[in-house]
Amino acid sequence: MQQPPGFTDPKQPLSVCRLKKTLYGLKQSGRRWYQRLCEILEDNLGFTRCEVDHSVFFKINTNNATIILVHVDDCTIAATNIALVDWVKSGVKRFVEITDLGEIHWLLGIEVKRDREGGKISLSQRSYIDASLRRYGFEDLKPVSMPMDPATHLSSIDSPQSTMDIAQMVKVPYQEAVGTLMYAMLGTRPDITYAVQVLSRFSKNPGNLIGKR
Repeated sequence: MQQPPGFTDPKQPLSVCRLKKTLYGLKQSGRRWYQRLCEILEDNLGFTRCEVDHSVFFKINTNNATIILVHVDDCTIAATNIALVDWVKSGVKRFVEITDLGEIHWLLGIEVKRDREGGKISLSQRSYIDASLRRYGFEDLKPVSMPMDPATHLSSIDSPQSTMDIAQMVKVPYQEAVGTLMYAMLGTRPDITYAVQVLSRFSKNPGNLIGKR
């Protein structure tokens, strides 16, 4: 690390600093934090990292199971009983400072609702979807019964061919909108998978079908 302005060593102005502790915001901070978290969960608490998804850690015994989902420095804990949840919290707290936010209600824009009497958990991205509609100016559109009209057939012929047509589509946030739909698809709306798949095929050269059909 370069010497901070105002704290340059007059005897060694060209020397650099060696970081003893990773600072928030540096390029290597995220990786170093993940390595530290792995040390805590695997070496000290006995968790196993999922080989398919490295953001998932689990510990399964005969009658108990504990799963931790990690998103940077936000951890979601699921367990067969509340005592295991408290054990994980107290175990992690021995190594790093944590903030206990209590029972989960929101996770990465997904609303979590519980029906304890019925033994059900429901996930919703209504707020995310409503905000996305307003973002792209579609809040006044009427809902339809299916994500994509079966009579609609898209092909490369609909993509811009002339320089003028390409210029008209440059400022259209097509890829951004498809990415927004993709997050909803992966979260709680698998019913729009086919529509998103079709639209993704034209991300590099999207066309404007208004007035053509």
